[in-house]
Amino acid sequence: MIRDIIPANNGETTTSLRKPELLLEPMNNWHLYADFKNGYAAGGKIRYVWMLGIIGVFVLLLACVNFMNLATAKSAKHARDTGIRKTIGASRSALIKKFYTETLLVVMISFIAAMVLLKLSLPFFNEVAGKTIDFPWTLNWFWLGAVTFIILITIIAGSYPALYLSAFQPVRVLKGNISPVSGKGNLRRYLVVFQFTISMTLIICTVIVAKQIEHGQDRDPGYDAERLVQLYLPTKEIPAHFDALQNELKATGVVEAVALSESTATDIWSTATELDWTGKDPGLAIDMPITAVSGGYAKALGWKFIHGRNFSPAFASDSAGLILTESAVRYMALEKPINEKITWAGRPYHVIGVIKDVIIESPFMPVRPSIYTLRENDGNYLFVKLAVGPSADDAIRKIEPVIKHFNGDQPFDYRFVAEEYN
Repeated sequence: MIRDIIPANNGETTTSLRKPELLLEPMNNWHLYADFKNGYAAGGKIRYVWMLGIIGVFVLLLACVNFMNLATAKSAKHARDTGIRKTIGASRSALIKKFYTETLLVVMISFIAAMVLLKLSLPFFNEVAGKTIDFPWTLNWFWLGAVTFIILITIIAGSYPALYLSAFQPVRVLKGNISPVSGKGNLRRYLVVFQFTISMTLIICTVIVAKQIEHGQDRDPGYDAERLVQLYLPTKEIPAHFDALQNELKATGVVEAVALSESTATDIWSTATELDWTGKDPGLAIDMPITAVSGGYAKALGWKFIHGRNFSPAFASDSAGLILTESAVRYMALEKPINEKITWAGRPYHVIGVIKDVIIESPFMPVRPSIYTLRENDGNYLFVKLAVGPSADDAIRKIEPVIKHFNGDQPFDYRFVAEEYN
């Protein structure tokens, strides 16, 4: 029944141009599982959660190994005490319990200290991050997990010291020979090597991540995101009166360009699969982002044209015009892209311009071959390029009443593209 709603409400748009398949995704998956491939969830930000979790596990293992090494390094201090206890009848199991109890006390004190630091630092973190994160202090599952965590860490961190120190032979210890039993020294060396290896791995990974972040920040996105504001349009009020809105916004003196688009500058909302052109490889898989924009979009984003021109009202044929990115030209193997005939979903189009590659999603994502088509007075997002000179706050104060006038009772919910991109 739900599948029938799309063609019933979109008519020719979906039946003649595209044949969509409805994909329902639970809302609680939107944030962490936002990537899709061939209509199926293919991960998303959940990979970062797993990555940080794995790093946390390795850091915790390092702490456990460090505790083991420190405990066994002080074996001379405990050796005579262990020898005397065994001499007066203490069993090895009793000594193991003793060492595990000592480890448990250390772990519990560490856990309490961590909770206190977390409680004190969480408000500051929320303020800096602009988030509202609260700890589930009152939930049973949290404390059950905490107890399980404490027991698990106690078993891991206390295993080697307990088994190592309880294995001392009382006669040898009382004679002053506190060397470990056969094989124990080698295990300690292995632990040191493990600790060193993990530490170096984490350091190397940290350097790599830092370099990747630096590379992402230095990449040219292919457009100018500074002073570029985008607003979601839940209704068609603004697109229906776009020309009047554009004139009034420019009259404020703080706006350089205004445009409409069916998607944000940092998201892919639709892809084209039914593309055909002369010389196309029959085996080439097509899944290229395609975005409908108004004629002022190129100026608002500061596109850099390599060949051809922008959409223009002087050319009626631009309604069937396409602007390609340079990677799209390479992907399609077009030697002379301008005026190249391309068929999309059975309809003829022609290329009027080629622009420098645009990074659509984030600075850490690869460039995707992309296509832009013209659609005036329609779109889901409004883009406003603020003029150089006035502060962003002053400019926002001037454009807000104008947009509210055309947007009815809708909230003035704007975003800076530079922040969304980064």
